[in-house]
Amino acid sequence: MVSVGNEGSLFSIILLAKIAGIRYSFFKEPDLGNSLTAIALGPEGKRLVKKLPLAFGKVTVAEDEKPRCPRTQNFIVTAG
Repeated sequence: MVSVGNEGSLFSIILLAKIAGIRYSFFKEPDLGNSLTAIALGPEGKRLVKKLPLAFGKVTVAEDEKPRCPRTQNFIVTAG
């Protein structure tokens, strides 16, 4: 999960994804005036978000707590 500064930045990523033919889905919060708060991109969206900062900083997971199933390669972007 990566983060951008505001709703406008999320709209910019959606526009870039649409132009590039990258699958995406967006999330609006009804209790926040239906403002756009997050988007999810398919695996091909990595190139759009690879330079964005992690939403919660670097996260370390103990080896015994790592998931045993293959990870998906989808990306979530949130507005901070």
